[in-house]
Amino acid sequence: MIPSLTKQQATARIREIAQDSRNVIITTHAKTRMGERKISRQMVFECLRHGRIERQPEPNIMKGSLECLMEHHVAGETIGVVAAIPEDNPGIIVVTVMHVK
Repeated sequence: MIPSLTKQQATARIREIAQDSRNVIITTHAKTRMGERKISRQMVFECLRHGRIERQPEPNIMKGSLECLMEHHVAGETIGVVAAIPEDNPGIIVVTVMHVK
């Protein structure tokens, strides 16, 4: 069953899980976007560990996860990291990264 979490609960869970980088999987797509957008791994982890969720997390029925857009101002810009909380895995998956206006 896909986790049902409020913005505050999802933020707390992602921040806690991201404290140990071994719990975070960065997809190939996210790595590609990081290179294109000049967003470093360090910036992604800063966002996961200290960012906030402004929009309600959305279930992804196809993937069996809850997807959340974490936002954080880091290195002079605001970035967004879409993090998925899978139903069958204690970690998180970074789906994509972007600059947030």
